[in-house]
Order: sequence, then C-alpha cells, then structure tokens
Amino acid sequence: MLNKKYFIIFILIVTNFATNGQTATLSAGGWRTSNNNPFTRITGSNNLATKIYRIECTALVDTSILQFRIIVDGTPIQATFQEGSYVVVEGKQIAIEQLSQGTMVRGAWTIIQEPEIAATTVPWNYYPSLSNDLLVASLKVEQEFLISINYSTINCSNTSFNVFINGQPVKDTNNNTLIFLEGSTVYGKGKSILIRATGACTNNMPIVGDLKLAK
Repeated sequence: MLNKKYFIIFILIVTNFATNGQTATLSAGGWRTSNNNPFTRITGSNNLATKIYRIECTALVDTSILQFRIIVDGTPIQATFQEGSYVVVEGKQIAIEQLSQGTMVRGAWTIIQEPEIAATTVPWNYYPSLSNDLLVASLKVEQEFLISINYSTINCSNTSFNVFINGQPVKDTNNNTLIFLEGSTVYGKGKSILIRATGACTNNMPIVGDLKLAK
C-alpha cells in the first residue's frame, strides 16, 4: 500500500501535468481548503456578472468523506456538497466552506454554458525572503482575470497567498484577509492586482503561480 504522503504527491504531479497540457482559458481554475483554513472563495470581486459554475472535488485520499457548504452571493445553500462529487451553482460571488475534518487534495471549478475565453498566461515569482507585496498587474481599464498559486514543489512547501484587487484584500466572512492555499485560483475583475505569498522555500527559491488575462 502506498504511503499516504507519496500518494498525494503522485496525485498532484498527475494533475499538474494534465493542467499544463490544456489550452489556457478564463473559464476554469482550482480551489483548496484544509482543517486550519476551511473557507475559500472562487470569486474575489463583487463586480462580476452572474455565471454558472461546475464545482468538483473528486480526489479521495483518506477514509473521511468531506462535506462542504456552497455560499452563493452571500447566502449559504442548505444542502451540502460532498467530496467525490460535482455540483452546479449560479451566481456572482461563489465561496466554499469545509464542514468536516479530513485531508483535501484538490478541487476544481469551470464556468459552463458560455463560450470559453482564450487567455494569455503571465507567470509570477514571489521570494518569501523579501516579505513584501508583489505587483502582478497594473492596468488602465478593469479586466477579468484569474490569479493562481501553484502546488508545492520539492523547493517550496506549505505555500499560500493573499490577493489584493484595486488595493483591497480579498476577505473571508469575518472581514479577515483570506488565505488561499496552494492550487487555488481566484477569479476577479480589476485594474490593480497584488499578491503576498508565504511558504517554506529552500535555497532562496521562489513561490510560483500565474495570472491569466484574455488574449
């Protein structure tokens, strides 16, 4: 039987390989929660149009079947979404809350029932030793975008980031700056995009991710 740690690494490698082989669009991303960070958002702005999202969490790594609450436009949906399945929701602002204890590897989301928008990918590197905000984009006109943080590598572990749109941090329901875990993608709209990342990196290696804008 495979060690649980190595099984998780294997899942992440396969997932990253599949993701990197796909054409970049503004229609899909990832999400992740944990026992210590049970709340996350798919959308990071309040000025997005209503869209239909397919949300999934299909990689099972332990005996605990996680349950999640989906929050649409600030209102929780009473029925729960379970690990190992899919759900479709419609709204402007989408958030997810992990309700039970257990290990989650990766979740994904896709905007459906509308044409995909081809995207240009702009990588970013963040050096934790500098401990400051990193400018990712400064635009004159607001644009829709995806901002992502990659999964941990052999050089960096336990990575996460905060996202700032037009100078304001994306927050949780308690008005605290939200921590997005590795593998997360935030869908937003704005002129200015900054990030602040954390993680344990060796040999002064950077935490990495990317920004996607429409071509």
